[in-house]
Amino acid sequence: MLIVDTSVAARWVIGSDDPILSNEVSIALTLLPHRLVAPDLLMAEFANVMWKKVRAQEIGSAQAREAVAVLPDIVELIPTAGLADRAMDISLRLDHPAYDCFFLAAAQMLETIVISADRKLVRRCADTAFSGLIAGLTDRPSWQA
Repeated sequence: MLIVDTSVAARWVIGSDDPILSNEVSIALTLLPHRLVAPDLLMAEFANVMWKKVRAQEIGSAQAREAVAVLPDIVELIPTAGLADRAMDISLRLDHPAYDCFFLAAAQMLETIVISADRKLVRRCADTAFSGLIAGLTDRPSWQA
């Protein structure tokens, strides 16, 4: 079981000519056979990313709607409410936005790790008590079994 954040879920939908982003998309797709879990906050964040992609004319509205509709079939969603205290504690200790910390709280609660393409979050957790809760998407050897 792995926790995925919105940065990873978005990689399943976007394509790119950029070789770095294209590599991240390919790696994100290798996660699909795993049991994937995320706080239900993922739905709100993911829908917002899809809206931005439609506004930027990177994807069509039908593709955005379909992506949002199928996401719960791909990722098992857990209630955000049960993670709030833990997420707030992590947020205060990291001095980082609470949104991201809900994913870390889920990993801590379920004794697994978050896979994230959010380099800022991965760096923020480095050399802290939370470093073992997260792995960068491109750091496959650390999370792939």
